[in-house]
Amino acid sequence: MIAPSLREASSTSYLTSFKHEPLNYRRGAIRLLQILPHLSIDGHIQCEIWHDSVKASYTCLSYVWGPDKIQRQILVNGKIVSVRENLYNFMRVAQSKYANPARTFWIDALCIDQDSIHEKNHQVAQMGSIYANSVEVISWLGFNQSIGRAFAFALELSKESRHEIRDSRAKQSAKWFERNKQTNGQLKKDWLAVVEDQYWTRAWITQEILLAQNLNLLVNDLEVTPMQIAGCALGRLNYINNLEGDASIDNMNLSPKTRVFKHYMYSICIQTPRPYERKLVNYFNRLPGRQSYHFHDRVYSLLPLATDASSIKVDYGISRSELLHQVISLYKTKMCICTWFYMADMLDCYHIPDSKSRDDGSGATPVFRLPMKPVHADFVMGENAKDWYSACSECTRKLSSFDAKQQTTFCIEPLCDNVQRGRWYAHNIQGGHLYVYKTKVGNYEIKREGDTTAYEVVNFQPGTPNSPSTDIELGWGSSPELYDVFLTGDVLMKLFMYPEQKLRKAVPLSVCIRAQGDAANMELC
Repeated sequence: MIAPSLREASSTSYLTSFKHEPLNYRRGAIRLLQILPHLSIDGHIQCEIWHDSVKASYTCLSYVWGPDKIQRQILVNGKIVSVRENLYNFMRVAQSKYANPARTFWIDALCIDQDSIHEKNHQVAQMGSIYANSVEVISWLGFNQSIGRAFAFALELSKESRHEIRDSRAKQSAKWFERNKQTNGQLKKDWLAVVEDQYWTRAWITQEILLAQNLNLLVNDLEVTPMQIAGCALGRLNYINNLEGDASIDNMNLSPKTRVFKHYMYSICIQTPRPYERKLVNYFNRLPGRQSYHFHDRVYSLLPLATDASSIKVDYGISRSELLHQVISLYKTKMCICTWFYMADMLDCYHIPDSKSRDDGSGATPVFRLPMKPVHADFVMGENAKDWYSACSECTRKLSSFDAKQQTTFCIEPLCDNVQRGRWYAHNIQGGHLYVYKTKVGNYEIKREGDTTAYEVVNFQPGTPNSPSTDIELGWGSSPELYDVFLTGDVLMKLFMYPEQKLRKAVPLSVCIRAQGDAANMELC
């Protein structure tokens, strides 16, 4: 469809608010818009919007929505529309930079009827196609003087001639530190502002920039390509993060925001072809702390990229627990325990409702089967009898109590590579021991070593390690004994010392290497 003709500044009556005309969902229609070069008589930014398809020629905008406290008014087809300040600021820049000749845009806040769940489901489902078929994507980083100075310096270096790559890198590095010294460390602060900008943690930018055929970064009115800033930014990440050395970059030592920034820069500028094919959980793991206005978007924004998520359908009407169950179901019920922790954290499921207190109608809390081998006690003797103790046959640590007649003891360490047992491991799950014992009324309870709180066990029974359907890793050791321990999801969080939210933000959870390779140690029942 051809765009409406551009109008001159007008005094059209816009006492009524703009309302979206229904899209033709059967034909996969989208809306496109153009920002007019002239303000209205009353000084409003004006734009025209119409229905079209992904086969049209258009530019997608990638940006942070920002808080809704400050709203600005614009005109769409002569009718009033309120937009958030960050989008309004982009339109101010676009009104002079991209309006004459007029550039056609797709902007989610305006091109999708945000009040219609049915339309959002339809449009988000084809979001991958919208961005992949666009002529280019503009990443709007807003009005920011620090980022503007950082990009201007990178642009200055990128324009220099490069005869010998290695010599050029050395010269650029020298100029970087020279400029930083001249500005009393301001250049370093400017690049820290780039790396830690909230744009990089917005959930939707993952597909927006990884699917883009062409990507440009826009700050203030300065536009640069990722290639023009990548060398200047990536080479200084350790220094920017106040880490010693500058030659190598260790992901584990970098801040979460820096890790995300680094991943995007490498994916855009180095990996070919892109996007690099990964499973959904791998994207979660490599891009910690992704934020979104709707919790659904932390999953839906990755559907066009993930290789294993085609079974998840976009539905903004479902609850967190229902979406969590859909994500977990990708693993065909079997997964590593760190995957459960990661998924729950990613969707902010800090409380998993049970069958008596569910708050969303999604059903009872999930129940997991953990096939575990009980440990034996190795008696350790020293010179003095007072120093004698029982040690775990798995982790060799001292057992605070061991009574094979009263309880069955299990070691946590064999379950997952992410169990804390040394400084070289991710601190997701606290190591230790679990005790299962039978109560006076005949039920089973479980508690953690050193904790007096006991939790109900859904079921406790001898396991069947030789069953062909049991393809779950059973941990270390050679004990032929095996038990199936059935626990609810909320009990799992408590038993394995799910970290507090403040700690998870500072040191994000991660998925262990074995889990990324499909290793499993528990089953969703």
